[in-house]
Amino acid sequence: MKKELSLIIGVFFTSLVSLFGQDSSKVQQLGVGFNVTDFSTLSPIYQQQYTPSRVLYLSDLNFAVDVTYAYQLDTRFSVGAMARIGSANGYFLLEDTVGATEQRVSNMFYSSLNGLAMYHPFEGRSAFSPYVFAGLGVDWFQKEGASIDLQAAFGMGLKLYLIPDFALKAKFEYRESLFLAQDNLILSFGFMWKI
Repeated sequence: MKKELSLIIGVFFTSLVSLFGQDSSKVQQLGVGFNVTDFSTLSPIYQQQYTPSRVLYLSDLNFAVDVTYAYQLDTRFSVGAMARIGSANGYFLLEDTVGATEQRVSNMFYSSLNGLAMYHPFEGRSAFSPYVFAGLGVDWFQKEGASIDLQAAFGMGLKLYLIPDFALKAKFEYRESLFLAQDNLILSFGFMWKI
């Protein structure tokens, strides 16, 4: 009896996932993400001052929000743009009376504009749609001295379609700083819909 019930539940769940994952004819997506940012864990100065075991420490985390637009080129590839605003805690090169020194800055405003390419192998075939992405972004930090950075972004995420045109999403992002040595990590949770 338990085997039959398990089989029925399994078939029902699989059918439900396939139904909600059915492809929509819409090729544009709009998403909103709520981000937890960490500019400290990957900082060499931070790691010298503390210990390498201090990773994603609560007092070092900040928050941001992003808006993403994506255009689906085919069933597996899409390109898009993302804008993000938020705050950053971290060690930045700042000018003072002694000269340029690395100093701890808390709750500094920053904004970012990014171009992205995404690969999602199961899009339209299942309610669960994992994906990987890469991109390049320009970040602006509100501080003295050099404030513009070019960052390469890499990461992975998961979309869970509740209906064919609406999904919850979660992603992990690593950003390699190319100018300011501000590598950072971002965890994001949000939603997206096809328009």
